[in-house]
Amino acid sequence: MKIKNVFDIIFSMDNLYGALEDASRGRRYQQDVLNFNYDAWTNLQDLRDEVLTGRYTIDRYYIFYIHEPKLRMIMSISFRHRVVQWAIYRVVNPMLVPGYIEDSYGCIPGRGALSAMKRLKYWVEGVADKQDQWYFLKLYIAPNIKEDSCEEDSRQEIVGSFVPHYRLQAYTLWIASWDETGGCSTGR
Repeated sequence: MKIKNVFDIIFSMDNLYGALEDASRGRRYQQDVLNFNYDAWTNLQDLRDEVLTGRYTIDRYYIFYIHEPKLRMIMSISFRHRVVQWAIYRVVNPMLVPGYIEDSYGCIPGRGALSAMKRLKYWVEGVADKQDQWYFLKLYIAPNIKEDSCEEDSRQEIVGSFVPHYRLQAYTLWIASWDETGGCSTGR
């Protein structure tokens, strides 16, 4: 599927304002959100002008760790960049979702962890009694993060961006296949 002619829609003031509302949800009283919303319309116009003139750059992510219920790395970005991410998501995601397979659950409205667990249970019960060999595929989509549990040569790297005239950080898609012992294999 090709996504064309969405740049002007993504960075229209109406979509940016909707993105501001989405990015503010659940964070309304955080200091960076309050600062941005104090003069929201001017900040949105400035953000839009930076993007349209090619002066917009993405800051570094803030990386920190939490222990709920296990160690997790959290990557956070400043609020103004979160608004840009929401603006892209609001336009591009509805175009992409219809092309996803039935078993995709991440970031899809109406599908979540419970639906994914029910589907996994269905598949586990369906293959439990069969003698055939079954495989699964684990995917990582992250900004230049390497998964330590796999050897470097067993991964395929795909890098790209999807919005013309807009400089996105290159995101890396790591594809690793796993053998029946739970170890990493080359997928051949």
